[in-house]
Amino acid sequence: MELKGLFSAYRGCLPSQVFVGVGSDEAIDMLFRIFCAPGRDNVVTTPPTYGMYKVCAAVNDVEIKAVPLSPSFDLRIPEMLAAADANTKMIFVCSPGNPTAKSVPLEDVIELATSGFQGLVVVDEA
Repeated sequence: MELKGLFSAYRGCLPSQVFVGVGSDEAIDMLFRIFCAPGRDNVVTTPPTYGMYKVCAAVNDVEIKAVPLSPSFDLRIPEMLAAADANTKMIFVCSPGNPTAKSVPLEDVIELATSGFQGLVVVDEA
């Protein structure tokens, strides 16, 4: 069975729903290229966080709306959603956090995913 078939069987989805890339940086860049219009769209990040979000945003001419983590390195969900606008295409959630190593509770991911936000909630678990 091909690699995507093995992954999809393990995760309970279709092989066509699986992306296989060379490291997470490639996948992150591809998300920017597919979902964001250069010079128009933006994404929400939660510093301190993985630096590749900022690099890919710069390469693809996409604005970063930074909503810092709380002093205890938790997501500030109301502030994240308030920062989003009609041109916000993605909210990045890094779990465990890089460089914080703190895991984001599943309840926080569910809250973001069910908040009415119209873009992608990207949970980066690399």
